[in-house]
Amino acid sequence: MKYIVIISLLVIVFSCSHKTKNSFDNGDKKNEKLITDTIQQKELFAHLMKLTNNTVLPQELQDSLAFLLLPVKASCPACRMKTIDSIDKHKNNLDDEHFVVIVGNGTKSINGFFRKQDKELPLTRKNIFVDTTNYSSTNDLTSSNPDIYYASQGKVYMKVSCMPNTIKGDLREFFKGL
Repeated sequence: MKYIVIISLLVIVFSCSHKTKNSFDNGDKKNEKLITDTIQQKELFAHLMKLTNNTVLPQELQDSLAFLLLPVKASCPACRMKTIDSIDKHKNNLDDEHFVVIVGNGTKSINGFFRKQDKELPLTRKNIFVDTTNYSSTNDLTSSNPDIYYASQGKVYMKVSCMPNTIKGDLREFFKGL
């Protein structure tokens, strides 16, 4: 009887700790959020346009657009370092569909994070912007780690919240093809 109880407990413990794929798990990454509400899609896009000084041309609105937001002070050091390295690596290759917004409490402060990694803040590059007014935080676009938004036809359809265990793949996907 004692062995039956122990075996039963082991079965329960291992079955609870074993992750199974259920009918609600479609295999998507947990850090990706589809945005389906039309009003929210348009509002998010309007906020992103404000952050990028409305640089998207009307003919590009039909294209797929990608926006990377890096809150330098709030991000975990690993995410911040990897994102800064990626921005530096791809700063000359950004096309008209990729935008980077670096969020911080002033250009001098933001520049300090780049200098810690022996990089220059690429302010003169096209499609790289700085948010020193906390606009992105006040409008819930970013908080504690880099976020990537994917948009098309004037609407945001997906948000990827980068995490330390997904940052490499998330950045690879954002900069893919550049």
